[in-house]
Amino acid sequence: MKFVFLAPRFHTNQTGWVGALLEHDHEVEFNVLLKAYTENYSLVEPTVFSPCKVSTIIMNLFGEGGVNLHRGFPNPIYYFKSLRKSGANVIVIRDIDRWFSFLGAICARTLRVKIIIYSQIPLYRKYSLKGKLLIYATLRIFNAKWITPVLGDKSEEYSVPKNIFYVPFAVETSDYLKEISNSSIRFLSIGKFEKRKNHLMLLKVIKKLASTKNNFSLTIIGEVSNKEHLYNFEECQQFIKENNMEALVKVYTNVPNEKIKQFYLDHDVFILPATKEPAAISPLEAMGFGLPAICSNTNGTRFYIENNTTGIIFEDNSYKSLKRAINSLLDESEVHRMKENVRVVAKKNMSKSNFYNTFIDIL
Repeated sequence: MKFVFLAPRFHTNQTGWVGALLEHDHEVEFNVLLKAYTENYSLVEPTVFSPCKVSTIIMNLFGEGGVNLHRGFPNPIYYFKSLRKSGANVIVIRDIDRWFSFLGAICARTLRVKIIIYSQIPLYRKYSLKGKLLIYATLRIFNAKWITPVLGDKSEEYSVPKNIFYVPFAVETSDYLKEISNSSIRFLSIGKFEKRKNHLMLLKVIKKLASTKNNFSLTIIGEVSNKEHLYNFEECQQFIKENNMEALVKVYTNVPNEKIKQFYLDHDVFILPATKEPAAISPLEAMGFGLPAICSNTNGTRFYIENNTTGIIFEDNSYKSLKRAINSLLDESEVHRMKENVRVVAKKNMSKSNFYNTFIDIL
C-alpha cells in the first residue's frame, strides 16, 4: 500500500513506524510544514508544503497558535492535487485540530483515502461527554480511525470511545548487552536545551551525588538552535565550570540523529529529567539498546517502563525524587538486573514487528 504521513515535521518518534512499513514493502511519503535540525531522513525525505499567503497573514495577525506552525497550512488546491497525485491508500494525520491536518483530512475524505488520525492523548483516561461526542463526530465525518502510542492508566472506570486504538511506538531493538566498564555507571541524557527539560536540576543532583560517590559519569546531548536553547545551554555550561564538573559531565550539542545510536551503545542508564513530556521517544530508543530508563510521572511514554524493573519513574519536577532514582542505579548489580529485564521487554513491547502487526490489524 501507499502510506502518506502528514505532520508539522518528521519527528524522530515516527522513524520506527516508517521503517517498519518500508521493511514490509509498502511505500511511504511524509508531508510536513517544516524541517528541524536533528531529524533523520535516511529512510524518507519529507516533502515540505510551506504555509500559503492566507495562512501567513492569519499567523501574522493572530499568532502561530502553538508550536510548529499550528495555524499553518499550504495552498488547499495545490495540496489536494499533490495528495491525489501521490496515489495514497492511507493517510496518517497528526493532531486533527492542526490546520494543515484538518485540510489534509478534508482532501483525503474527498479522494476516498483511508484516514488514520494520530495523537498522543492517553487511550485510558477520563473522557468528558463533550470530548466523546467530538471524537465520535470527527471519526464519523471523516470515516476515520484514531490511534495513540500512549496507553495511559488502565482502569475499569475509563470507557474508551469506539475506533480509538493503542498503537505502540517502534524503535530499533538489540540483543547486545554492554558490560559496565570499570564498575563506573555511565548515564546518558538527551533533550533540547529548553527549561522544561530540567538539565540544570539534573546537574544539581549529579553534583550532590558526586560529593559522596565517584563510580559514575554523565553525558548530556542537546539541541541548540534558537536563543532559548543557547541561554539554557550556557547556563548549564556555567554551572559545570563553577562546580569543577568538567571531568564528570560531558556535553554535546546538535548531534545528528543517525549518530545517537553509538551513544546508547556506550552508556548504561538513560535519564530524562524533563517535565510534562507528551510522549518522549528517547527513553524507548535507549531501552531498545538495553538501557534502563529514568523519567518523570508526567512523561507519556512512562507506560512503557515497568517501575523498578526496566527503569524508574520519579515524581515530576522533584529534585529529591530524581536524586533517589539515580542513586538507586549507582549499584552495578541493580543496573545489570534491569538491563536483563529491558532486553526482554523491549523486543516484546516496542519492536517494529509489534507495531506493524498492531497497525495492520486496525486497518
